[in-house]
Amino acid sequence: MSLGIQVVAGWMAFVTLFGLALLAWAVYSGQLDDAVAIKRIPIDEKEPEAWSARPKAKKEG
Repeated sequence: MSLGIQVVAGWMAFVTLFGLALLAWAVYSGQLDDAVAIKRIPIDEKEPEAWSARPKAKKEG
């Protein structure tokens, strides 16, 4: 088997195993328990927080 095929096959195995590990973590930690809960939280429920590092707008005139 050539080195190129071994590299591609190794990368495919790595990506597959990493994806399965992420899926197992998500199931184990409860990330997939209530996927639509975030849709029920209104966006305007909280007041926006002030950001002190925000540059002040200059008025032209």
